Amino acid sequence: SLKGAPATVPPEVHIGSHRQLLSPTGNQEADGFDVVNQPGSPTGERAGQPTLKQKAASAAAVSGAAGLLLLHAPVVALGMAAGAAYATTRKDQAGEAARSVGSMGLQAADRVREVAREHGVQERLSSARGSVAAMDQRFKVSERTQALASGTAEMLRGVDEKHKVSEHLKKGAS
Repeated sequence: SLKGAPATVPPEVHIGSHRQLLSPTGNQEADGFDVVNQPGSPTGERAGQPTLKQKAASAAAVSGAAGLLLLHAPVVALGMAAGAAYATTRKDQAGEAARSVGSMGLQAADRVREVAREHGVQERLSSARGSVAAMDQRFKVSERTQALASGTAEMLRGVDEKHKVSEHLKKGAS
């Protein structure tokens, strides 16, 4: 605590960055994340390797999804995602772990795309959508379902009016 005294050290010294955020020059990407140097590249990226931005997004997605699936708490999952994205910018073991999670997430996504391509998932889904639409037109499934729902609602209103179900329920709830 400064105990009321003015700050004498600028915030960027405490944060550990000597560059302006959002500056696309130097050793930083245009999105403001510090790039952690990797061997063989002055900018921190090797040819063909995912960028820090991609790793951060992937780490956030993996951590957020894990939080949502395991804890069933959207707010906690959001916090985990934000923490993982931030951690990818750190230059310590936590940062390395977060970047590793991000890289694994990107590898998994690439593998899913590859398997989907191999098995023609996109084409099969398109074909299935076309088949469903054709069956719906031929057998008028949507129209019949809507008519049935409408008829059921009308029948329930008639039963309610005839037997005064709503009134009995109101009296019973009081």
